[in-house]
Amino acid sequence: MFDKLLRGALTLVLACASVVATASPYTSITVFGDSLSDGGNAYTYTQAIFGPDNGFPPAPYAQRFSNGPVAVERLAANLGLPLTPSLLGGSNYAIGGAETGWANYLRLNANPFIAAAFSGSNTGVLAQVAAFTSSHNPDPSGLVVLWAGPNDLFSALASAGDPVTAMSLALANLQLAAQRLYLDGARTILMPNMPNIGLTPFGLASGAMAQLTAISAGFNAGLHLLAGALGGADPGLNIVEFDTFGLFDSVINSPASYGFSNVTQPCFDGLSVCANPDSYLFWDSVHPTARAHQFIGDRFTTAVPEPATTALMVLALIGLYASRRRQA
Repeated sequence: MFDKLLRGALTLVLACASVVATASPYTSITVFGDSLSDGGNAYTYTQAIFGPDNGFPPAPYAQRFSNGPVAVERLAANLGLPLTPSLLGGSNYAIGGAETGWANYLRLNANPFIAAAFSGSNTGVLAQVAAFTSSHNPDPSGLVVLWAGPNDLFSALASAGDPVTAMSLALANLQLAAQRLYLDGARTILMPNMPNIGLTPFGLASGAMAQLTAISAGFNAGLHLLAGALGGADPGLNIVEFDTFGLFDSVINSPASYGFSNVTQPCFDGLSVCANPDSYLFWDSVHPTARAHQFIGDRFTTAVPEPATTALMVLALIGLYASRRRQA
């Protein structure tokens, strides 16, 4: 009799698991970052300044710093969660050019109109987090994405600053951002590391590939230590790391294995677009194509933890069954 009841219970649990598997393990997604995660904030922000259809970046960019949806949009879609730009009322606060503090690297843009638009804009990651937490409390059951750092490096390079110092300050800013989010209620934060800037088209053309690679790797080593420290110091905080650097290196070293044929040149060189963007890893000198973003977003989805409720129920029932069998 007990065996029949157990089999029935297991059937019910597994049936529930099939339903749960189609639903998101999270109740929301909130994103803070730069152009790698910007789903339209920079375009919306500049359109308000320059007028309709005059947002930055312009076509052939897809109102993002790529030719289509970015990785966090793919992640949200995979999780079945809505994600729209914060300037349109959504929960994606990332904006192109954002540094980890308050400033925006686009204030140094060669176009004086773009530079003026972002000068003093307070759109860096700490500013994004402050804007969010001033009117919201992070959802403890939600997923937060915190992904930034490259613009601090670009800003240091453009202003003859010290890249190592800039990266140290960037890590301190990300620590502040994560702690603020935790104190306000966030419990799961995905923190991808920095791509290998030395192997981007920008890095390859810079004449400083080795130095940029070393700086990227150094930042990532610091981010790994930071993630461990945050997770150890804050009870209940789950920092999910993601090795963007390693993923890009794998694709660049074996492009055909990942469906790419060109991993060294930009699809869009500022004048013309390549014939097949899906075969390119890079859309421009530093940003991935929509195809690459899709690829990254799918791996983000694999990286974020799933709830263990169903698994624990199954294990409990198996343990109960084993106990009853021993008593029989």
